[in-house]
Amino acid sequence: MNMRNTAVLNRPYALRNNILSNLRFNLGFLWVILSVSLAILTAVYIYQINEVARREYLIRDYESKAALIQRENKNTQDDSSKFSSMRDLENLARLLNFEPVGKVYYIKVLGDGVASK
Repeated sequence: MNMRNTAVLNRPYALRNNILSNLRFNLGFLWVILSVSLAILTAVYIYQINEVARREYLIRDYESKAALIQRENKNTQDDSSKFSSMRDLENLARLLNFEPVGKVYYIKVLGDGVASK
């Protein structure tokens, strides 16, 4: 009976010694895992910051283009309202030296194509 008690008492010390030696190995392995994880997370963080900055720049660029298009649209609407009546269009045509069209003559195409040998 005494032998059983001795074996039981010595066992936790043996297990504790084995755990400490494994723990030293595991700590080294843990440092490697943590270092690699830190490097990967840092690279992902830098990539995400870069993407956020790029998209923010694109949003600003698109907003400025949209504002420019809105201004051009407003100018076009103003211009179309100025020249909306027929009399104003006739005056504009005279101002731009346009001439009224009389009779229109069309070219008759013979055969299948326009050009021939």
